[in-house]
Amino acid sequence: MSPLAFNLLDRLLDPLAACLPPEAVDKILHFQPDESIERRLNELREGANEGTLTETERAEYAEFIEAMDFIALFKAKAAARSTSHGD
Repeated sequence: MSPLAFNLLDRLLDPLAACLPPEAVDKILHFQPDESIERRLNELREGANEGTLTETERAEYAEFIEAMDFIALFKAKAAARSTSHGD
């Protein structure tokens, strides 16, 4: 994700995070991808480290990375909300 896209996403998520009820914050903070996603991500990570990914797999891996960046940012927003409101 480019710094410009990250900054825009950061600003867009602020009002969403501000309206999260405590239960949603808790679910976001404890979110983990399911086992099949974890397995696939690990396969792609290994292939990337070994330099053996196909073009399609590189694109898939890039999509995973962007999704994980989004989730990490949303978790940070939820954590900040939880901390600031004592939830």
